[in-house]
Amino acid sequence: MRLLLGGVPVFAVSVWLIFFLSRGGHGGWLGSGLVLLVGLAPFAWVAHGWKAVGRRNIEELQHGYTTTVMRFGQFHVGGGGHVRDTDAGPPWDYSGTWVLQGDGRVKSVPRPGVEPPGMYPSPVRAGAEELWTGASWTGYYRA
Repeated sequence: MRLLLGGVPVFAVSVWLIFFLSRGGHGGWLGSGLVLLVGLAPFAWVAHGWKAVGRRNIEELQHGYTTTVMRFGQFHVGGGGHVRDTDAGPPWDYSGTWVLQGDGRVKSVPRPGVEPPGMYPSPVRAGAEELWTGASWTGYYRA
């Protein structure tokens, strides 16, 4: 939610600056470059925030719970031949871990015998940990 609320002013300022630069006679390459940079600012903000959400998700999973649930996708660049991937990213299965609401109340309890998502020894990179989604390896490594 903080990412969304922080992105609103970035988006609004970007739209205003694009309008100002396009109407203010700041033409040429400089004006076009400024419009491009300002137009990319909201995307950079979201990408930065999405990585922060991913770091927090991994931290939570290492403590045995999560507050972030998604069916497909990832928070980082990864991949490899051993990754089960879709157009939307790797699938996730949270049935092996505690899923909590933002205030700490339990949404779902872990199913016994299901390997929870988190960082585990990589099956393809010796000495590294790799993120397991509960359904697939992601190609995201930590030494």
